Amino acid sequence: MPDIDNPFTDEDFNQIEKAIADSTKAEIAIKKAQRAGIELPGLLEDNRASRSRLVKIKQTYFPGR
Repeated sequence: MPDIDNPFTDEDFNQIEKAIADSTKAEIAIKKAQRAGIELPGLLEDNRASRSRLVKIKQTYFPGR
């Protein structure tokens, strides 16, 4: 149950985990598209920044999980 120290639920944890995994898969797809010559300005950097924020949330609110 969320509280002031941890506003996130176990369901939120599961969604964060899924989002991190999806972001990793997306990075692979972005790199493949770039190798094919498709320009995706800023997409790889945005994806990495979003994943970094999710990892920090996970580490802060769900340490050891």
